[in-house]
Amino acid sequence: MKIKITLSLLGFLIVGGIFTGQAQLKNSFDVRYSETLRGNFTTIANNNMSRTATSAYTGEDGNHNFQDNVYVDIDSDVTTFNSSSASLSSVGTGSCVSIRKVYLYWTAGDKEPGDRNSSDNQPNWNYNQVKLKLPRQTAYTTVTADEVLYRGRTEHFSNDPYACVKDITSLVQGIGDYTGSYTVANVEAKTGTIIGHQGANGGDIIGASAGWQIVVVYENTNLPARNVTIFDGFANVTRNNGENNYDIRVEGFRTIPVGAVNADVVFGALEGDRDLTGDRLQIRNASNSYTDISTALRPEDNFFNSKITRYGQDVTNRVPASTNTLGFDAGVFTLNNPNNSLLGNDQTSTILRLTSTQETYSLYMVGLAVEVYEPELSPLLLTTNLGAQNELIIDQTVRATFQVKNFGNDDMKNLSISYVVPSSVNYVPNASLLPAGVTVNYVAGTRTLNFGFADNIVEVGDAVLSVGFDLKASSDCSLAGTQFNLQLNANYRGVKNTTQKTTLSSSALSGACPVGNLQPSRITLVASGRVSQLR
Repeated sequence: MKIKITLSLLGFLIVGGIFTGQAQLKNSFDVRYSETLRGNFTTIANNNMSRTATSAYTGEDGNHNFQDNVYVDIDSDVTTFNSSSASLSSVGTGSCVSIRKVYLYWTAGDKEPGDRNSSDNQPNWNYNQVKLKLPRQTAYTTVTADEVLYRGRTEHFSNDPYACVKDITSLVQGIGDYTGSYTVANVEAKTGTIIGHQGANGGDIIGASAGWQIVVVYENTNLPARNVTIFDGFANVTRNNGENNYDIRVEGFRTIPVGAVNADVVFGALEGDRDLTGDRLQIRNASNSYTDISTALRPEDNFFNSKITRYGQDVTNRVPASTNTLGFDAGVFTLNNPNNSLLGNDQTSTILRLTSTQETYSLYMVGLAVEVYEPELSPLLLTTNLGAQNELIIDQTVRATFQVKNFGNDDMKNLSISYVVPSSVNYVPNASLLPAGVTVNYVAGTRTLNFGFADNIVEVGDAVLSVGFDLKASSDCSLAGTQFNLQLNANYRGVKNTTQKTTLSSSALSGACPVGNLQPSRITLVASGRVSQLR
């Protein structure tokens, strides 16, 4: 999938030869993650700036209405100056659910020192570091951003906003049970109020805001396949000509050919006020015009309105659970797509637009998860007759068997599966191991086995094919103790979705789930009569 962010032609403004339309696009949006899987994404978040340190704020004011906002700080840890938490619930039950990717974002207004309205609250703290406490942990871990998406102090911009991102996948996977409370501390920000730099919003009172967000991509084999893409950057959207109508183009998927098209959206933004309207998130519809997106609690003319929401509801399993997060927005929702008017059948791209007629806000992350139409070969399970030890005696033959089935919803076309035979073994032809419609060709010069499949045996609903081949170990006894990998590489495309797909074979499934480990079978060559000694 590709992402491209552009400026609407209506927003071009050229003065004195300088193109000012890009002045508010601080960092172009790039793909952070893109994969097609059976699953989806979800998000948790909380703000670190509010009216009090520990109590939830439920009023309707904007953060610019206050001059005394303070850090949220829910812990008693003297090493933290702010902290808040949010709980992640189960994304599915059973062993067929797994966490694929987890990203932590944090963002705030952090105007530099220099006037009576601005000072460094934590002058010795690195804004690109925060403290993270995972479920059931009692101590914080300090994490440093993989990338600073933007820092306003670099160019003295407005309220000097910044946004950072960190891949915390390995940390979350390492705790096993991912459910429970996540706490993020020390999100550096300006407290009280912020008056913007002259020339950027004209020195307006902008308000103090800060927050963090965790985006989780998960696999659940009980769900339909989705193309999941997360992309991030930093765009500051205002009502001014040349500073709105930012278009984010998403392509590389194909929606289902018939029936309702389903898609979810995840996002994170700074400075969306409760009491200011005009901020809109739009999508290009089937008629190539732009439609305002709305969902419960997020009106079309005040989409970014200081809330943390999930599928049209306030998220309350947070501490504190403010229903007004004072300039911080995060959420996930299902795109309302009546009669496929926004996303149609067989569609391969769309455009999201950020615009405003009054409100100023900054987007740092947005993602799209679209149910797709495509063939699916994985898991391509490969096994041998060697048993659990995977030991092959010198001058003996191993039989490898792999299973082929189209698990997708589009008929498969041009399926080819290859394997480069290592020099320590030789291919032994055996036509009896090939089902009808399957051919094999061995290229001696490159030692490559190529399996070909007729299109009519890998259509949706076709039975599993069991395909085998034999390899005979060399008679050279000096090879005893050496190893080689047995793993296949598959290439194919769909009839409707012609995007080329590739996958590797797996040596085992993940429990009882139709998910492969994408690992090779590693086979050890042993001398005759020495199998037990080499185990």
